[in-house]
Amino acid sequence: MGFQQEQIPAFLYHYTNIDSLALILKNRTLRLNNLNNVDDMEEGKTKDYELLGDYTFVSSWTDSEEESIPLWHMYSNKYNGVRIKMKSNPFKMNKIKLMESFTQTGLHPPVFSYSGEEYEAFITQNDWESSDYSCWDINYIHADSGEIIDSIVFQVKYTDDDNLLCPFFSPSSPIPDNLHGDYLHVTTTVETHETNEKYSASKIYSPLLGQYKRSVWAFQKEWRYILRFYPFMDNLINVPQISEYLLHNSSWSPFKYYDLTFDDEAYAEMEIMLGPKVSAGDKVIVESLINQYNPTAKIVESILTDKLK
Repeated sequence: MGFQQEQIPAFLYHYTNIDSLALILKNRTLRLNNLNNVDDMEEGKTKDYELLGDYTFVSSWTDSEEESIPLWHMYSNKYNGVRIKMKSNPFKMNKIKLMESFTQTGLHPPVFSYSGEEYEAFITQNDWESSDYSCWDINYIHADSGEIIDSIVFQVKYTDDDNLLCPFFSPSSPIPDNLHGDYLHVTTTVETHETNEKYSASKIYSPLLGQYKRSVWAFQKEWRYILRFYPFMDNLINVPQISEYLLHNSSWSPFKYYDLTFDDEAYAEMEIMLGPKVSAGDKVIVESLINQYNPTAKIVESILTDKLK
């Protein structure tokens, strides 16, 4: 069973409450929370390590244009919130100066073979150059096909296979044959500051945490924005070393959440649907937020308004 990236929909939808909407509009950002904080308590676990969800950051959306009563109830304050519609991958891309990263750390996170001094990424220059952690954002090459996966949005796969729901992390662990294609093969290149010599440091297998959920969740039709951060220090240049570090430093995490900044055009084209039971007062609040922070955004009514008790 090999991993295959599905065709990304043109638009995705996010159910949330009005408090979160206010922060999204004011800050022009989307917050990715770590996987241990999602409502499915099965997520974030691996077979060789109890919990690795602290290192995987996600934001959950759906591709269903049709309104979902369960999603309204579960994630928008019992029908009193909103549904945000935005184009897929609506984030500002940052210019990363690769050579500057080499100079400051002697190492850099896994990257594509690239000729030139700049590269576009979802993370910031400061995060790219961190000597404490590496962001595995769009740096994936599929182990079997060699396909470059150049997006941070993934369709959740629904399954009851425990090997997929709770995969292995370390390549030194026994990996079932049917799981090989569900690991991403990444080659880390290291450039030494002293000699400018390049060499291959390691081949990293990373389980696709956050991309599989049990079949009972299939009603969500979920897509997720996913970023992963792991220790990446001068003495941690391969997965066995990182695994050993995590084993003895289980509380390690660079931060509790990660915010991505919206692209100006995508932000301006945002559509906000009012929940079926939004009060007149909350409607005024949403309209005021739109007028203040995003006057070009569109407000629409739910087809379920006045149709639910």
